[in-house]
Amino acid sequence: RNLLVFTQVVQAADRDAARRILDRAKTLDSAFSRAPIEDVRASDPAAQRAEVRYYRRDHEDEAARLVALIQHAACLEGEGERLRDLRAVFIGDRFQNLPDGRIELWFPRLVPPPA
Repeated sequence: RNLLVFTQVVQAADRDAARRILDRAKTLDSAFSRAPIEDVRASDPAAQRAEVRYYRRDHEDEAARLVALIQHAACLEGEGERLRDLRAVFIGDRFQNLPDGRIELWFPRLVPPPA
């Protein structure tokens, strides 16, 4: 079962790096399907953890597969260190009535702020 991946970045500067990783993931797994990247305003972008958030317990295997795929793609794109701690997080117990058939990928800050 393939879930539609909704990708979140915490700063606009991360969009290009995130897109490269997602494009690489698509070349590694032709079934990989994603919605456009969404910008999420974060008061502290450095605090955002790398997470795959899933809503239903029966999506756990798909979440683990997505973690492995994104980590592999990130390594091939030279971003492996930033996504080393990517993990799957179940959020269905905290948020009710989330739509079926989707999963979220939250990128940490990928591009350091200007010096």
